[in-house]
Amino acid sequence: MGFRRPPGSAPIPGMHSLPSLANPGVCRRLTRGVGLVILLGGIQSLTALEEVYVKNCASCHGPDGHARTPAARKLAVKDLTLSKLTEPEILQTLQKGRVDKRGQPTMPAFGDKLSDSDLRTLVKVVTGFRK
Repeated sequence: MGFRRPPGSAPIPGMHSLPSLANPGVCRRLTRGVGLVILLGGIQSLTALEEVYVKNCASCHGPDGHARTPAARKLAVKDLTLSKLTEPEILQTLQKGRVDKRGQPTMPAFGDKLSDSDLRTLVKVVTGFRK
């Protein structure tokens, strides 16, 4: 069953280029995107979240969480898509940072830099990167 224009109406510009919702791949991507927007409380929150992630996380973890950046290679940064940490563990890591076995910082602490709301939202981003 497809979309039918009422008799005598003009075609909608660009309508031919819209993806078909009959395609399961399109539906899955659309559902994920809509779910993320709902989860984050709307488009305005999504934009703010993108800014927080890009400013504080993406230089090491990359835009998709895969840690395929020069900094990630140099510092052996974790791939967020493979993370097994629980949400409380992720929050603690964001708040306090990480140190290696010698006590050297491997990830900065953001507890004093970001609001509790931003930290909780970033926890959702990290868990959202998982496969």
